[in-house]
Amino acid sequence: MTVTTTTLTNIYLGDGVTTVFPFTFDCQVATDILVRVNNATIVPPAYAVQINDNNTGGNVTVFTPPPSMQQVFLERVLPVTQLTPLSTEGTIPAQTLEDMIDRCIMIDQQLDLQATLSLSIPAQLAGIVSTVQLDHCGTRKSRGNRCDEIVGRGRV
Repeated sequence: MTVTTTTLTNIYLGDGVTTVFPFTFDCQVATDILVRVNNATIVPPAYAVQINDNNTGGNVTVFTPPPSMQQVFLERVLPVTQLTPLSTEGTIPAQTLEDMIDRCIMIDQQLDLQATLSLSIPAQLAGIVSTVQLDHCGTRKSRGNRCDEIVGRGRV
C-alpha cells in the first residue's frame, strides 16, 4: 500500500435512514477508525467497518441510522505505537517495511492535523528561541536558550 491521500476525516449529515457512510482515507485496520455521531463517540458493536482491498477507503455501517441533521464524523486515529516486531537476523520483507512506513506517514498526518487545529503563538513570544550575540569582532556566540534562563530562575 502507498498512502495516496492526505485526507483523514469524512463528515456527513444523518437523514434518519442512511446507515452506510463511505470513507476516503487510507486505513490498515478497522480499529483505527473513530466514529462520532453528533459529537458522541460510538463504539463497536454499534457499527462495522469494511476496508477496500487496496486499504484506501471503505464503508462504515452504523446499525442505527443517525437522526436527521446529526453530524456523522469518521476519522482515522492511530495509536502512536510501533506494532511490528523485527528479527535481528535475516531479511525484512519489503511489504513489512512499506506497511511500517505507511503507518508512520499516517501518524504524521494525524499529528499534522492536530497541530493545524491547535492554537499557537510565535516562538519568540513564548520565549523559547535561542538568541545569538556578536562579540566585538563580529563572531557569533550563543547566549543560550530563554527556557534555560526561566528554569534557572525557578519559573517553569
